[in-house]
Amino acid sequence: MLQGRDNHAHPICIGGSLLLLSLAVPGFAQTAGKGCEISGTWYGGSEWKYQMTVTPIQGNRYSVVFQPLYDNKAFGYVVWTNWTGEIVVRPGNVLEAYTMSMYQTDAGAPPDVNQMETDIARGRIEFIDCNTLTQTIDVYAAYSGPKRPFTDPPDWHYLTPGETLTETYSRMPTTCPVCDEAVKAARR
Repeated sequence: MLQGRDNHAHPICIGGSLLLLSLAVPGFAQTAGKGCEISGTWYGGSEWKYQMTVTPIQGNRYSVVFQPLYDNKAFGYVVWTNWTGEIVVRPGNVLEAYTMSMYQTDAGAPPDVNQMETDIARGRIEFIDCNTLTQTIDVYAAYSGPKRPFTDPPDWHYLTPGETLTETYSRMPTTCPVCDEAVKAARR
C-alpha cells in the first residue's frame, strides 16, 4: 500500500491503468497481443482486488471499468467512482490503458470541488495466455481539485520514478462444468 495525500494509506488502484496498444488493422484490435481477445470480464489485481470489464468501442479502442472490492471510507472518502477509462491498441501490438477514479471527502450537495481528488493510472497489458493477463502500471498519480487528468501535472505521485505496479487478471470462464454436474445430479 502506498502513502497518499495527508499521509494516509492509499490502495494501489490499478483499475485505472489498463492500456491496450496494437496495429490499427481492421479486426486486429479484437485479437491484440498474442492473438487473444481482451473483451470480456476479468478478475484479479494485486493485493487490492478488482473486477474488470472490457467492451469494444471501435477500431483500436476499448472501454474499461474496474470495480474495486474494498471500501474507500477507511481512507477518508465519503463518495468515489469506479476506475474507468480506455484501452488503446498501439502499433506493435502494445496494449495500453488509461484510467481514472474520482474521490470526494465532502458530503455536501453539491460537493465542494476543492475537496475532490482525481486519481489516474496508465498501464501496459500483456497476455500470459488468452485467459490470463498482467497489467504493469507505470503512472499512478492524483490531482486535488478540478484539473484535467493526463494533461495537467499531477499534484502528487503514488509511484516513485521508475517504480511500477503489476496486477494479474484471469478471464471469467464462460463454461461451468460444476454447474453441468449439479444439473445432471438433480435430474437423477
